[in-house]
Amino acid sequence: MFRRYERRRLYYWFGVFSILIGVLLLVILLTKHAVTNQRDVPSFVGGYCAIFAAVMSLFQILEHLSCFADPECQTKIVRILFMVPMYAIISWISILNPGASEYLNLIRDAYEAYALYAFFSLMLALMGGVDTLYRNLMVEERPPIPHYFPMCWLEPIKITPRFVQLCRLCMFQFMVIKPLVSCIIVVLTAKGKMGSSLFDLGHGYFWTTLTYNISITIAFTALVYFYTGLKDFMEGKQPLAKFLSIKAVIFMSYWQGIMIAILGAVGVLPRFDYWTESEAPAGLQDLLICVEMLFIAFAHKFCFGSEEYGVGEIDQPDEGGVVHSGGRFVPPSHLSIWSNLKYTLKHEDLWTDFTDIVHSR
Repeated sequence: MFRRYERRRLYYWFGVFSILIGVLLLVILLTKHAVTNQRDVPSFVGGYCAIFAAVMSLFQILEHLSCFADPECQTKIVRILFMVPMYAIISWISILNPGASEYLNLIRDAYEAYALYAFFSLMLALMGGVDTLYRNLMVEERPPIPHYFPMCWLEPIKITPRFVQLCRLCMFQFMVIKPLVSCIIVVLTAKGKMGSSLFDLGHGYFWTTLTYNISITIAFTALVYFYTGLKDFMEGKQPLAKFLSIKAVIFMSYWQGIMIAILGAVGVLPRFDYWTESEAPAGLQDLLICVEMLFIAFAHKFCFGSEEYGVGEIDQPDEGGVVHSGGRFVPPSHLSIWSNLKYTLKHEDLWTDFTDIVHSR
């Protein structure tokens, strides 16, 4: 029988092997079918990348669920890792059925906002939790951090518990506004008032884009200041790599789409045999997301790896039924993958954070 750590590694390498087999299947399918029907090429390529990006991420999720040595951190990591399967599969379905993309994007957008907040919560957990961080900031006075350009003329920001509260509020507003904007987009699209040009002020596209940009800018700015002021508390946890991987996913899902929309609006987007001129921006965006998620899945292996959680051999339970993994205490109830999954889904940290933010205002 494999030891638990060896089994976690097996999950990952089985996923890599599956991708290699998938390359051969993709080549065979393209050779036998897609050559005669060029419009099916994006479906095959997007499907390959989406399926195996999802496979890689799900196996990495299994790595974490197989040993919950640090539930407070790993619940957040599992939720972050689930971004890749959701983005990839939804984008692939949108390629196969473009008419469903508006409604599927509601799910993707809502989870994107939640995953960004989950990352912020992960950073807090890596610092020992909100209460521990507050106590440290009250005991130890930290040097203020200067503003970034173009706000560098403002007075430096003091790193206090109030600073942490404001950062949490900035992150929370994005988690609320992003799904709300997505619902408004669906309603405006159904009424024919959405439009498709960034330069049309009479329709909803410009205003929803502006609202989203303001919200995400506030959230990312707060995240950058939070990291700058408190990164010492996360020393050795690769916070920068984790931050860049999250930012890459959100950039690819939105900012890349804005750029493609602008190129299409000014008429400089290259023509493709796979789509008509009106279908090209959305089709290209969905295809690129499918391809990029495969690379993000590999990046997540190194940014959110399970090795730091229970590295080493797993001892047998001691007299009290306690198991120690890599020097960490592992509750007996957290040794079952199914139990760990249920714990992750039922963990009420979001509601706790909401009430804490409300009471701290």
